[in-house]
Amino acid sequence: EPFYGQDAQYVTNPMSFTSHQNGTVTDNVTGLMWQQTDDDITRLWQGAIDYCEDLTLAGYTDWRLPDEYELQGIVDYGRSNPAIGTTYFPGTNSSYYWSSSPSARYDSYAWRVGFSSGYVGYHHEAYDKYARCVRGESASQSFTDNGDDTIMDNVTGLMWQQEDDDVTRDWEDALAYCEELDLAGYADWRLPDIKELRSIVDNTTYNPAIDTTYFPGTNSSDYWSSSTGAYYTYHAWRVDFSNGYVNSSDKAGNEYARCVR
Repeated sequence: EPFYGQDAQYVTNPMSFTSHQNGTVTDNVTGLMWQQTDDDITRLWQGAIDYCEDLTLAGYTDWRLPDEYELQGIVDYGRSNPAIGTTYFPGTNSSYYWSSSPSARYDSYAWRVGFSSGYVGYHHEAYDKYARCVRGESASQSFTDNGDDTIMDNVTGLMWQQEDDDVTRDWEDALAYCEELDLAGYADWRLPDIKELRSIVDNTTYNPAIDTTYFPGTNSSDYWSSSTGAYYTYHAWRVDFSNGYVNSSDKAGNEYARCVR
C-alpha cells in the first residue's frame, strides 16, 4: 500500500512508564528513573549539570543530567506542544531542555532537546534552558559487523543495513525502498523510526556523525525516518548525519534512506 512502513505500523519498544507517586517516573523500556516534574527554572548548561548533581529526590542522591539520547527517549513524537506524555511528565515546557552531551564540533556548545516537537541540536552553553534529571546507568554504543553487509546494534538488538544505496528519494519512496529490500537473506527490512535512526549517530564526531568503521560511505546529509510529524503532518522526521541534528521536512523532498530490521 502507498506509504506503508510508517512507524505507526511497526510497534517496536512502545513507550511505557511507571509513576512511583513520589515525584519520580521509571521508563520501563530503558530502566532509567526520571524526575517527574522539573523545577521550571532555566539555567546555563553548567548550572543544569550542577542542579542535577545536587538534587535529592525520593531519597536518591545519584541524579544526573541525561545525555541527549536519553532525553530524546522520553519525547513522544505523536504529540506536540509539549511533545511528551503529560500524564507522566506534567508541567513540561514546550521549550528546550539541556542534555549533558557537549558538542564535538564547537567548543562551548552542548546538545539540547526541544519538547515543543522533538527537535535535537546543539546550542551555546551560555544560554538558559530547562533541566530534567535522571538516574541509572547510561548505555554506550556497541556494534558488531556481521560480515554480510549488515551491522548488529548490541544495545538495541536492531540489525542495520551497513551501507545505503546512495540514492535520494522522497518519503513515500524511502518507505517503499526499505519494505522491498532483500539483504543478507532477510526480507523484513523497514525504514527506522526517528529514535532508532538517531541511536546510530556518533555525537563525538561529525561529517559524518557516525562510526564509519561500521557504517562506511554514510553521507553527511539527511536521512529519512519513518516518523511523520505530529504538528505538520506533511512533514516527516529526519536525521542530518553531518552533525546529528533531528529536524523535520516536507515529505516531497529527497533524502537518503538506511534500513533496519
